[in-house]
Amino acid sequence: MTFEDQLHALIFFHLQAHESPRDLVQYLKEDDFAKDCIAPDGGISRSTFSEAINFRGLEQFQYIFQELCKKAKGHFGFDVNRKIPMKVYLTEGNGAERPFVSSILSEGQTGIMDRGYQSHKSFDDLQDENKHFVCRIKARTTRTVINQKPVDQNSHVFYDALVLLGTRGVNQSKTPVLVVGYTIAGVNYYVATDRHDLTAEQVGTVYKLRWDIETFFKCWKKHLKVYHLIAPSEYGLMVQILGGLISYLLMAIYCHEQFNETVSIKRIRQLKSTIRNELRVNKVVNKSNPKLVKDQESQREVHAKI
Repeated sequence: MTFEDQLHALIFFHLQAHESPRDLVQYLKEDDFAKDCIAPDGGISRSTFSEAINFRGLEQFQYIFQELCKKAKGHFGFDVNRKIPMKVYLTEGNGAERPFVSSILSEGQTGIMDRGYQSHKSFDDLQDENKHFVCRIKARTTRTVINQKPVDQNSHVFYDALVLLGTRGVNQSKTPVLVVGYTIAGVNYYVATDRHDLTAEQVGTVYKLRWDIETFFKCWKKHLKVYHLIAPSEYGLMVQILGGLISYLLMAIYCHEQFNETVSIKRIRQLKSTIRNELRVNKVVNKSNPKLVKDQESQREVHAKI
């Protein structure tokens, strides 16, 4: 079983949402398409598959994943009221997140963001566009206080002020923002917002809604069968996880490059049918052209040596 066979099997495992190695291996033995196009020549046993997952390929999977990450990066807009993703943009792997905030938000909407999105210029631009934000900022951010409100000593809120963010002449915001500081489970949070209609306590509550996004992705991974464990070892688990991430990235890149759209269940079903048909056609062509098959085998031998 070559690494290429291992990669094909893992991608197929995630695309078909198999729940166990037994299920996958049985399918590779019985399904004509899987047997001809996915399984290694001569078939595959459960013990061989288990040995490959638990002891081979981790470095190669890490390399493939890192290379694919350079080609694709997702920027998600998540509706915290309905708890569903609303917009997604796919860019090159080094694409910055901040420019997508304005694209994701519609006029009048409020974006809830973590510290990676802190940008004083972006805060000014969003306010000019009548778009709002609740964004955690770095604790050491320079703040020029315009008006500071008193806080209740019994409250988890310890800071409530209207300020200009940043250093004057360097990166200072043009428009004042409200900054709220509060403590949760021993951790201090500083959150900036232009929602002056909210109280300090409400600002903290709004930012807390951001964790619904993490909950969504956790369920998303579970329901897509990404983490049905097929390997008992730590090594095998890492191979499986990378296989699942690679499967998703390949789908995302393909949908983006070929159709300029995001991944959807409908599109993936279409892709699976298209890929099956193309592989079947290639198989027929190869059988009718032995020289082509021989040339392909020679190329594979060269690649293996490299």
